[in-house]
Amino acid sequence: MGGWRDRTTAARAARGAVRPLAEIAADPALRAAWARLAGGAATANPFFGPDFLVPLMRGRHVPCAIVLAEDRAGGPRVVALLPLVRRAGVPGLLPPRLAGLRHPMIVDTTPLLDAADPRGAAAALVETLAAHAPGAVLRLPLCVAGASAAALEAAAGEAGLATARVGGFVRAAISGGETTEPSSRKRKELRRAVGTLARMGTATCETLAGADVALGVDAFLALERAGWKGRAGTALACASGTRAFAQAALAPASRAPRVVVDLMRVDGVPVAASVHVLAGDRGGTFKCAYDERFAKASPGQLLDAWTAERVRAGEHPARALDSCAAPGHPIESLWTDRLAVDDRLLALSPSCDAPRLARVADRLLRIDEAVLRAKAWARRRLGRRETALRAPPAQDG
Repeated sequence: MGGWRDRTTAARAARGAVRPLAEIAADPALRAAWARLAGGAATANPFFGPDFLVPLMRGRHVPCAIVLAEDRAGGPRVVALLPLVRRAGVPGLLPPRLAGLRHPMIVDTTPLLDAADPRGAAAALVETLAAHAPGAVLRLPLCVAGASAAALEAAAGEAGLATARVGGFVRAAISGGETTEPSSRKRKELRRAVGTLARMGTATCETLAGADVALGVDAFLALERAGWKGRAGTALACASGTRAFAQAALAPASRAPRVVVDLMRVDGVPVAASVHVLAGDRGGTFKCAYDERFAKASPGQLLDAWTAERVRAGEHPARALDSCAAPGHPIESLWTDRLAVDDRLLALSPSCDAPRLARVADRLLRIDEAVLRAKAWARRRLGRRETALRAPPAQDG
């Protein structure tokens, strides 16, 4: 534990605690300090910004690890923050676990760490978690590679704590500067799509920010509800709760994260929309939708290609965007940069050494694989049942 005593002066002055998310959000000074951290964290994670997370988790109890220091004026300064869930242990198999908050709308569990001293902030965060749940293991199931992940690894090493990984993958991303162009085959497909779209009408693309965000969000909500998600009942606008969340989290006034919408219109009518959430000048694509009547022209892909060109040219509010898409998504052929996403484990006590943590990682991986197989089986069964229900009645012979 000696590494914790070697933190920087700023980090040593910090104090950590695990407090309910709603309690933190209800304190105006704390919420403002949280927003400042979210806008300038060592590794951007817009999904943990207060303007997104608070409306998403409204009415739910969410414990949140927070590390506080003082700013120059004596006010609160948040140097680390991580929303949590707690998992019970399984005697003889798995220790108790703390995990970064997961939700279908959260695709990044990277903790928010002070960019001025990420290693000190990480050490203070780990110390806070260890005091809250002695002997537990911290799991970050969707941790983006970057300065914050490196700071956590370094803080663990300095404190003599083991780390491991359960699995990992890469996501399509786009960043400014020189990147690999899409393949010649893909560029040919895009040219054909442009020609098809031109025969349908005059297409325009723009990025909506500031007060104009509301127009883009409304267009997205309408497109999503009119498509397959609307028919399945999973579009944000299909339920009052998710629609209220969208209207709160994606409002023009949102600053942590900021919201921008890339919108394609044909003859003035929206046909594709991508909603991006930004922390500073980096962020991720939260949701996208397109008008299925224009499917032959691939408006969603054309809009993604337009966004990539704008980011590369430095003409987009985002300097870099994470697609937030699952591996194998078609956007991989358009956004050719890659972002490593790991499932990280960190022991919160030296008693869980590297060999033991490796065994924990292996067991968690096996559990995850079994859950995925069970979900795939359920989807297949449900698909067969729906097919049988749609089949025409048999004719009497």
